[in-house]
Amino acid sequence: MTLRLPPAFWKIDAVSFVLLLVLSLAATPKVSAQIPAWLDPARILVVANTAMADTNGNGIGDSMEVAQRYAALRGVPSSNLLLLPLSNSGTSFASWATFWNELRTPLAGRVQALGATNILTILLCHGVPYEVSTATHGVRSVDQALMTPNALGSVTTPAFVSYWQANPFFDAQPGVAPDYAHFQHQVFYAGQHMYLVSRLDGPTPEEALDLVEGARYGDLYLHTASAGYGGRIYVDTRFSTYPNPAALPWPQFHAPSYANADSDMAYATQWMTGFPLWWENTSSDLEIGQLGATYANGSSALTAPDAMFYYGWYNYATYHNVWTWLPGSAACDLNSNSLAGVRSTNPGTFGGSSFRRGLTCGVGCIAEPYLNGHHFPEIFIKSLLDGRTFAESAAISDPSLLWRSIAVGDPLYCPLPPGKVLVIDTVAPPVPSTQLALTGGSVGSLRVAVDTLGRAADPVRLEGFYGVAPRLDQALVGGSGHRAVHFATLTALVPGAFYRWQPAVCDPAGLVTSSVELLAFNSVGNTVQVAAQADSAAASAGLPWNVEFALKLPNGLGAIQWLGLEVDAPAYGVLGADLLLMLPYLPLVLHSGGNCWSLEVTIPQGLPAGLWTLRIELLTTGGLVQSAVSVNIP
Repeated sequence: MTLRLPPAFWKIDAVSFVLLLVLSLAATPKVSAQIPAWLDPARILVVANTAMADTNGNGIGDSMEVAQRYAALRGVPSSNLLLLPLSNSGTSFASWATFWNELRTPLAGRVQALGATNILTILLCHGVPYEVSTATHGVRSVDQALMTPNALGSVTTPAFVSYWQANPFFDAQPGVAPDYAHFQHQVFYAGQHMYLVSRLDGPTPEEALDLVEGARYGDLYLHTASAGYGGRIYVDTRFSTYPNPAALPWPQFHAPSYANADSDMAYATQWMTGFPLWWENTSSDLEIGQLGATYANGSSALTAPDAMFYYGWYNYATYHNVWTWLPGSAACDLNSNSLAGVRSTNPGTFGGSSFRRGLTCGVGCIAEPYLNGHHFPEIFIKSLLDGRTFAESAAISDPSLLWRSIAVGDPLYCPLPPGKVLVIDTVAPPVPSTQLALTGGSVGSLRVAVDTLGRAADPVRLEGFYGVAPRLDQALVGGSGHRAVHFATLTALVPGAFYRWQPAVCDPAGLVTSSVELLAFNSVGNTVQVAAQADSAAASAGLPWNVEFALKLPNGLGAIQWLGLEVDAPAYGVLGADLLLMLPYLPLVLHSGGNCWSLEVTIPQGLPAGLWTLRIELLTTGGLVQSAVSVNIP
């Protein structure tokens, strides 16, 4: 065991995006008297890196995109956006001095300008480094450091100690008086104000923003009522089966042994109410997803469907891909690198991999925290169940300051406030936008995005089919989990073939919306093209048979000088006959999209025996093009 005890979306152009942002930020940037402070977007400072590149080609730097989109979705005032040209868009600042000069100093200045107590939360966006290394104190969390921006030492000397400082907002005994009220600057560190800190992050800006969509969905719909939107609570302990958790000694403060930490997690199962509890409590080192792991109800723990809340351990550098994370889900797995590599496409850690597969929020560490320097997983989940926001739950469950913790998710996410009204999702997702990229080779890509600006959140799964027309026989598969934006990699494409695509999106309530049908030749360039394609190269006499005639006209239908659909059947003396005259009353379906059109022809009774050739000919100012498909019917 590596964990050691301590020695001591949418896709719009940049101009339209900025216009939307300006319209959405028209509110006055003063603290609202109607919204509780811990839920007030006017109490958040959003930090972005203006020097980060624009990797998705929409004209906005990735970090800026996350910050501006978050502000638009949540209603953060424009004065609360701190846009800084950081010299590094990676995960680590080059030095303590770089961190101090480029981030800490302007951030402290903006907080002071907005009012030291007006700001409760600092949100760091994708593209802001989350770690800083020093020669004497190793890797430290940028995020945790910014919880106390005015008590960090100096530009030359950080105020770090050998391990960590105690977090004055930490509550190791939730439910035992005195409990902290919602965070409103009632605690101080070294005589200075503290701040809640979280981040929106991931390998891409789209994945970072998925965390907001999941949070907004949970905010609106998650409910403990049987008719409400919900899921399961998962717990994973390892030192005993704990037949009577309520009789365990508590709290044992996770020290000085692993067994005590495990016992505290087991004791906390009695707090896990409102949703079905699935507790993997085999007295072994087995984790959920491993052969032999078993839930307390006797069922196999090889899978974890409908995961809404999870706490446990010890998935060090491990992720068993058995979890189905729902929008609004929260997790904390106690281990030595629980959230390391959160911005990597292949993080190899429990937290990082969970986010890639649909987790909405989570807490953990970026380097070895030692046992009692890590978030207390059970306190994190209990705090969310008790009605705290994600930012509050992350801070109140963390015993350490100036150490190695990070919290990834929307700080405003508050899934279960007291008295929450049950709302059922009955509105299907908006029609998704699509972007298809084909190059004429065997691989292509499809982007499908749902834009919920100005309406209820609706993270979706990608569904639908595509195929070489007239077939629609290949399933579309996007990123795992419900997301605002899905990217599908399309393989085994036929070069030059004409394709039809019918993407659809499905929200957590099972409501489905289809996009407009896509038509495309798997080719590049603006040349005129035609295609005659059948649903099968083999056919039998008397059985239905479909054929599709397609054309690509970069300059529109006005370019057509002559268009013909012809049929050859030598056995019957037919050569160049007009197909629609020879076989009248055929079921026809016209498809159109972009610069492509197609006519799907169904021959219900099939064709008689013999060799049949069906052909499309198109004459434009550029000349004559044609394509034919043949079938030999025995």
